[in-house]
Amino acid sequence: MDEVLALRPLRHPGVEARELGREITLVMPGDAPVSRELNEVASRIWELCDGRRTVEDIAAAIVEEFDVDAATARTDTADFVREMLQDGLLLPGNGASG
Repeated sequence: MDEVLALRPLRHPGVEARELGREITLVMPGDAPVSRELNEVASRIWELCDGRRTVEDIAAAIVEEFDVDAATARTDTADFVREMLQDGLLLPGNGASG
């Protein structure tokens, strides 16, 4: 269905994550710093982007941990990952480490 679901996204090592309660603010330093505030669900998706789990795996974890159906979790997780990849906050991760 969505090619993003097969990716194993990895947090960019240069991104600074600042936690405040259950929410995270991401800051990517550089000439034009990128900053993104994440709600609780997005923060959890971010934490699960370890380069080992696929987007499909992450969506399944979101279904287990939050009150959301599988289709919505897949769509929302894929959209989040796609946006973070475009902003350079996540790396695709597939095959990058091996």
